[in-house]
Amino acid sequence: MRRYKAREKVDEGIYFNLRRLAFKSLEERGRLPGNEGDVYFRLPLLLVLPVGLLVSVAFLIFLPLVGFAMLAMIVIEKTGNGLRALARAKHLTRNPAHQLGRRAR
Repeated sequence: MRRYKAREKVDEGIYFNLRRLAFKSLEERGRLPGNEGDVYFRLPLLLVLPVGLLVSVAFLIFLPLVGFAMLAMIVIEKTGNGLRALARAKHLTRNPAHQLGRRAR
C-alpha cells in the first residue's frame, strides 16, 4: 500500500491514519486532513468490507466480556473492603485496649 502524507492531494477513496487510528473518506479529489507527520494509507474497497465485518464481530464478542470483567472487579473490590473492615472490627474486640476511652495496663 502506498503512503500518503497529510495535506497531500489525493483521489477519492477511503484512507486510514495509522497514528490516530482513524478513517477518512473522500468523495472527490482533495487534500487529506491532519498535521505534519500524519501518514495515511489508501484502503481498497474490497478490503474495507471484510475489515469492517471483523471489527463489528470483535465488538460484539468483547463488549459483553468487558462488562463481566468490570462487574467482577467491583465485586472483588467490595468483598475486599468488607473483609478488611471485618478484620479491623475483630481486632478491636479482641484487644479492648485499642478502643477509644480505654487505657492499656
